[in-house]
Amino acid sequence: MAALAAEGPGLFHTGSYAPLLVETVRAAGGVLGPRDLADYRVLETPVDRATLAGHQVRARHDLNRTVDTIAALPRDLAVLPRPARAVAVAAALRDRGRQKIGDTTNVSVVDRDGNACVITTTMGLGAAVWLPGLGVNLNSMLGEGELITEDLGPGVRMSSNMCPLVVIDDEGALAVAAGSAGASRIRTALVDTLLGVLVDGVDMPTAIARPRFHVVDDTVHAEPGYPRDELAALAVAGWRINEWPELNHYFGGVTAVGVGGAAGDPRRDGVGLLL
Repeated sequence: MAALAAEGPGLFHTGSYAPLLVETVRAAGGVLGPRDLADYRVLETPVDRATLAGHQVRARHDLNRTVDTIAALPRDLAVLPRPARAVAVAAALRDRGRQKIGDTTNVSVVDRDGNACVITTTMGLGAAVWLPGLGVNLNSMLGEGELITEDLGPGVRMSSNMCPLVVIDDEGALAVAAGSAGASRIRTALVDTLLGVLVDGVDMPTAIARPRFHVVDDTVHAEPGYPRDELAALAVAGWRINEWPELNHYFGGVTAVGVGGAAGDPRRDGVGLLL
């Protein structure tokens, strides 16, 4: 950390740690070279937008098409009975981004002036390759099948399921800053949290902690405590129901701050602080 503070982010790209990173990866059978590191640039990507309950959701375009899924929800979602809403949400999750076959962390911060910063980082499952003496574990993104897309080739930046987002109210003020861990379940976790805060009007800790469901093809995976009438409506609509025995980190790990307070996901020992 001291070296990073002294040299800045170039430490790993062209600085004193770059040769060690190349040597370590090559010793483990990888093909990383000095030019790969030197050519790295931070990219600014387009922002996707969708409306939910009179609010505008803004986020990066992710592999699971989170914002597209929100845009596909019925316009009258806020007045639908909860069982009908569950069926509509399940259909949007299925139709806008099929579940594809880690160790991800999200931090959401808002200051007293309403400036927001949401950062999601991941190591995939971890490559089990460590930089000697530094305690730095390299990621395994190329080892994750769901991230290997048809257009991926040398020099092409990988995409991911990560989707840090902000929500703006009808007066242009920040309403929510949120993100999640959970690979392909990130979308599910974020959509359910936003529905809780923006549509159901519950506080942030309640919205994040309440039981969720996640769609995989024709099956709804539901955490214990999910409303029975909604599960019954899903079953009538033709969905197979798989009820899990406990709240589980499989269903994502949201951290969010905004209307309704701040909270971290209890599924991953998350923490929310208001200072």
